Amino acid sequence: MIVFPLHDKNGLLFSHLQKITPDLKKIFEKVFVSITPLTLELQKGSVEKLSKDTLFELIYNPPGTQVGDHFLAGFKTVSEKSNQNQLIHLCTVDRLAYILETEHKEEFLDDISWAEKQNRPVLFQRSAKAWSTHPQNYYALESASTRVGEILFRKTLDFTWCHLVIKAEELKQILPKFQMHDLTIFAEAVLFLRDKLLTKKVDWLAWEDPFIFNKDSKKYKEERENDPEENEKRLSYVIPTIKLLLQHR
Repeated sequence: MIVFPLHDKNGLLFSHLQKITPDLKKIFEKVFVSITPLTLELQKGSVEKLSKDTLFELIYNPPGTQVGDHFLAGFKTVSEKSNQNQLIHLCTVDRLAYILETEHKEEFLDDISWAEKQNRPVLFQRSAKAWSTHPQNYYALESASTRVGEILFRKTLDFTWCHLVIKAEELKQILPKFQMHDLTIFAEAVLFLRDKLLTKKVDWLAWEDPFIFNKDSKKYKEERENDPEENEKRLSYVIPTIKLLLQHR
């Protein structure tokens, strides 16, 4: 099982999702997609087409919900509709498309096969090579929360993670504990599971945006590094994440 939200105003992610659907059918029994209100409004035809494919189960989020709510709605549905020992992959569709459409596919398949053999939740974390592809401001700010976690909990954990594998029963157990509605739900999940988590650093969590948006990676990276709005965007969830870590300590 795999679950992710879908926020797609212009249909770009729908086109990538269509490309990777044959692979998804080979890898996963069911794909749960949490549709954001704006996506349903602007991409109604694509949503209807997706709903007709039995591989996908769609979750519709009401107006006024936040990004964290969209993730949690998917988590709730997939945990309820899976048997307790079923492994569930929590991720994002843009990362998944990038992985399956590029040279990272085989390594990804090997790693998720490894994860299935573990008896603990597995948090895949960005390797040094993967981080080197990201803009420096992304790394500087997101790794700040990791450093705070190292000091507080003596573990190296990515609190702004991209891929988590967990049994349905364990996911169902932590769902009532979530209190946030924004991207800090990622940190909450790690905090709830930190004594159980296995971690593995992987190259396939490289920066996906240049591929998704068909941009020159070097130029796009420099553009993001020199954009003050990008700094504000990252700070908007990194600062609350660090505050959350301090509260849990």
